[in-house]
Amino acid sequence: MKANYYVSDENSARRQPFLETDGELLMGFKAPLLFKDSLPEKFSSKEKAIEDLILQIDEFEKYHQTNKIGNYPLFGELNSEQ
Repeated sequence: MKANYYVSDENSARRQPFLETDGELLMGFKAPLLFKDSLPEKFSSKEKAIEDLILQIDEFEKYHQTNKIGNYPLFGELNSEQ
């Protein structure tokens, strides 16, 4: 899984400490990569969406078993603990 984006070291260093806190995102926080308009529903039911979520979590865990670092759009490079 190769990401096609880059988070500057400055932005990464500024954002990553948030992961070590129990802080909550501020009301109205909008991640810079989110769409401005709603996207059409991807799943025909809540059950299918939950099945896909479980699949995505499994894929995430498999990825981090073999890759020590992943690249994430808001925080940059993170290890599996982060």
